[in-house]
Amino acid sequence: MEKYIYRLIKTSALAAEIDGTVYRRGMRPRNAKTEDIEVRLVSGTIDQYQQGVVEVVVYVPQISVGSRTNKVDDLARIQWVCDMLRETVEGHGNPRVRLSINHEPELTSLPETKLTQVKVKLEYSFVNH
Repeated sequence: MEKYIYRLIKTSALAAEIDGTVYRRGMRPRNAKTEDIEVRLVSGTIDQYQQGVVEVVVYVPQISVGSRTNKVDDLARIQWVCDMLRETVEGHGNPRVRLSINHEPELTSLPETKLTQVKVKLEYSFVNH
């Protein structure tokens, strides 16, 4: 399922709008400072009826506010990214695959790279005939 979600996001409008790349688990360079997306399988079953969780991690550049030298989370951009991801998930078009985002995104500031890590848990179910 990680590969399916990766392809879905890689060909989405969201991927076209970021300045970085879409990666699968472990492929994003550790020192990257670009706005990237990483797709990671968290858990899943491999029976005829498959279900599990895929984590989509988006790295969003932080911004300066006023005369502050410290960077802060770009909440407007983060909201936009989450909205675009939701649109991608809801409009994926494969009736055999059910995708849903049922949790709030988890934000982690990464001051060393001046990025905010946005983790979105994507639940899936799939009937494999």
